[in-house]
Amino acid sequence: MQRNPDQKRGQTGAAFYAVKSRPRLAPLLMFMCCMTTLFPLVSCGGDEPEKEEQVQVLNFEVSLEQKEVIPTSILQLKLPPDARLYRRVAQVTFVGQRNEVEDVEARVIVPVEEDAQGDYVLNIDMQKGLFDTLKKQDAPEDATLFWGQIVVEFTDQSVVIARGEASYVEFELYGAYAPEVSKLDNPGTIYPGQSIIVEGERFLRPEEGQTWAVVERGWRMQQGQQLDLSAERVPVHWDGSRQRATLYASPLLVGIEEGELDVTLTFENVLRREVGRFHTTETHHLAGAVAESIITQMSPSSGSRGDIIKIRGRGFVPADDEGAYGMYLRFEGNFYPDADPSQVQSYYGPQAIGRIPLNVISEQEIEQDVWYDVNREEFVLEGLGAMPGRFEGRVTPVLVLGGQEEIGRGMVIDFTVKPTRQIVYVRFLPGFETGLERFGLRNTSPGIKRRILEVIRRDYQDFNVEVVEQPPEDSTRYMTLEIGGVDPTGMNLLGYDNSFNGVPKDTGNLFLEDYLGGYNLPGKDASFSPYGGVFVDSLVIFSPEISAPMGSVHPLFDEIMSPVMPELGGNRVMASEWPVTEGSSDRTRAIEGAIRLVGTIVGNTATHEIGHSLGLPYVEGEKADSIRYHNLGGDKEYIMDAGSDRPFEERAELEGRGPAKFSPENQAYLQRILPR
Repeated sequence: MQRNPDQKRGQTGAAFYAVKSRPRLAPLLMFMCCMTTLFPLVSCGGDEPEKEEQVQVLNFEVSLEQKEVIPTSILQLKLPPDARLYRRVAQVTFVGQRNEVEDVEARVIVPVEEDAQGDYVLNIDMQKGLFDTLKKQDAPEDATLFWGQIVVEFTDQSVVIARGEASYVEFELYGAYAPEVSKLDNPGTIYPGQSIIVEGERFLRPEEGQTWAVVERGWRMQQGQQLDLSAERVPVHWDGSRQRATLYASPLLVGIEEGELDVTLTFENVLRREVGRFHTTETHHLAGAVAESIITQMSPSSGSRGDIIKIRGRGFVPADDEGAYGMYLRFEGNFYPDADPSQVQSYYGPQAIGRIPLNVISEQEIEQDVWYDVNREEFVLEGLGAMPGRFEGRVTPVLVLGGQEEIGRGMVIDFTVKPTRQIVYVRFLPGFETGLERFGLRNTSPGIKRRILEVIRRDYQDFNVEVVEQPPEDSTRYMTLEIGGVDPTGMNLLGYDNSFNGVPKDTGNLFLEDYLGGYNLPGKDASFSPYGGVFVDSLVIFSPEISAPMGSVHPLFDEIMSPVMPELGGNRVMASEWPVTEGSSDRTRAIEGAIRLVGTIVGNTATHEIGHSLGLPYVEGEKADSIRYHNLGGDKEYIMDAGSDRPFEERAELEGRGPAKFSPENQAYLQRILPR
């Protein structure tokens, strides 16, 4: 998801404690110095040599799955998830024999990368000279067998710090590599976009190049005429092994309308960067009826703006600019707004809505969002998801090929647009764990996270707000709140909403994708603080011993935290102390108190910053040149009060204070924009 710039307030939008307002931040230059003093180890007699520090070498095993290697292959070795390997380079050595008679050795330098799952890997490109070294050159058409070892070494100042080994590896190197097709499924009825199973040998992996099906001769019916398809090419996709692939029924091959197809195919491998082309002479026949696209199911039958709806059927195709084909969905019908069902909005004929699918997952499934846009001139919502109501009508697939459009078979729908749902993804940064270390609570992180989420959910339980710990899969639009360690501004702010949408305040919560965290350049350009999120390290502002004589300090903070916080003379919580499975003690109760204190204050801060992002505090008739960022007064315990009006006891929910509530005006506003 893109970070949607979205700042709405000045510096008074921060959840800080001791002051009501502050000047806008100037750029800060931060320096870090670290000095280390080394003391040599000497014996009592003074004549023993200095002991050298022993390096703990990380030893691990690697394996290689590929058994057939070509010039464009990329061999992948998985590494252990050890921080010592992060962003390092490895020396990879292949040592063994060619064809069991000739010794061979080759070395390459490879950087550590992260795969899609975040695991450390080495991607060894055979085009970087490695293939030519290992392959027997005097027999280029024949396969060369390599067997031996692969050794991976990481060094630091010439000292080996990690070593991995595949003790026995065997693979064949091919200079020429043509596909061999033994079977091509003939499904009888073919839908545009369908994947047709191909079986055989030597299909290319995606990183190696592309396997193609080439029409040697054949035709299809298009608009009542027989169209010659000779020399047409369609891709054959990797399906997980050298022995199985899928032929893509591209509209360029099968068309987009009902008809017939009859073609004879050959197959060709084109290596990456066109370093080689290898084709078969064997032919395979593909023939059958071409069916029109059809929609058979749409679920769920309701959703809020930004929610993802699944549409199922057959004959769906993704957009392809080079091939000049794709599809869109046509919505025809009436929309009845909940606010006034008599104000029917009609979408028929020229007024029918056409939408390109959000995502074509496969030939049988589409994802479509409940779409909306923000009119930035009038700052109102537009689109199907703009307001709650009901759409009654029909959705139909329309396929496009060049200048041709073909309307498929649709289905009748009755879809309810529900009130807005605000999803809040709470993202705990690595700095959060580091921040807890200062308080002696790193080993209690899960418990503190639970308390933070519990407080946020409690505060928004009356409204259509969903707090999640992972990015949602059922919506395209959601807020992200980052919870980290140190405030990057150096001002010890507890939190700050740095989102920015080009307006001082998002009244009405038009923008659902606010990003409260990271660095926001548009916000900086508008003279707001560019840094946002919630900062756990800043809780030290409440400690009389650490932060005196600041006005925000309170003796209860030191009293609760001193048993576990090293800076206050406490002993940090050990992993063996938490969680407690049975029984209780003074130590256990002290740990529980510290967890609750930190989780409650951070949770309350998060609630406050989320409120800013939703457009709070709400002020009737507020003008853009006189924006108010906090409630006035402060004699009551309201969430959106200014920092100086929210004392420690209220934030920590101690001594009978708190939990704070939304003011009546703010509560009415939230119920209007986010009704349950």
